[in-house]
Amino acid sequence: MKISKKAIIADNCLRKVMFFENARTGFRTFLKAAFNGKPGKVLLPAYIGWSSKEGSGVFDPVAELGMDYVFYRMTDRLHIAMEDVVRCFRENNIVVAVIIHYFGYVDPAYEDFVAAAHDAGIAVLEDEAHSMLSDIIGGICGRRSEAGIYSLHKLLPVDKGGVLFLKNDNKKLIANEQSRVEDIVPYWEYDLFTIAKKRRENAMALIKMLGKLAGEVDILWPVINDGVVPQTLPVLIKNVSRDKLYEAINLGGYGVISLYHTMIEQINKEMFPVSHGLSRKIMNLPVHQDLGNKELHELVDYLELSIAGLKG
Repeated sequence: MKISKKAIIADNCLRKVMFFENARTGFRTFLKAAFNGKPGKVLLPAYIGWSSKEGSGVFDPVAELGMDYVFYRMTDRLHIAMEDVVRCFRENNIVVAVIIHYFGYVDPAYEDFVAAAHDAGIAVLEDEAHSMLSDIIGGICGRRSEAGIYSLHKLLPVDKGGVLFLKNDNKKLIANEQSRVEDIVPYWEYDLFTIAKKRRENAMALIKMLGKLAGEVDILWPVINDGVVPQTLPVLIKNVSRDKLYEAINLGGYGVISLYHTMIEQINKEMFPVSHGLSRKIMNLPVHQDLGNKELHELVDYLELSIAGLKG
């Protein structure tokens, strides 16, 4: 073909984007369209939390729609146990498989997971509530699946906003659906590159600062790989109560969170002890774009003092 003066193929590299009040509503929309009355199950990672404020996030739409589901195991470093995923594919009629890029980090088994799902004729949805910037800026996720979801308030200073995106060849799947809200601030109004750069710098700096707390605070993933844009820095609290430490630090005015601190009841302790063990130790330290080295040093110093006080 002859070469045009500019790009003219309208659907080349196109991703259909739909805005919702929150990400779980976008996920619910995708599930309804993907199943469309077909029998089968949703496959989910066995690491999904619940809180009184936000419910259970990705599991809520599955429960609301009354869908059958099955969980695949995670390792003690919160990575996909790929052998269990393969078993789930083999033993169940899976229609949609979900992969969660926890805290902005992309799982080492990401490509194997998607390849195995597609070999089995299973659609994949990527939960990118934490990893929107690892997708848009890092380019290391969101490209191999049928669909994905973003949660704007997890990374940007906004109160609401969920996005469902569909690969171009799947855009007809939800042809009759419309975005649910019109007052969502579009993510492209922010300087996403600068935000991503700052988050990476803060995470790397915080990892170095936490060296003095080795043995007390275990960094879950101490290497920030190329393309990863952290939503937070996940650590494991080793020798004191995570809950008491969380309370002490927040009372001191340092905003830390404990994402997935309580597993949903469907992920029971007897079947998934590793998930429950992680959920009792994990704490998420802030690395957002408002912070500088001064604030991070103060956070680490207060963390050290708080641990000493609890051991006291």
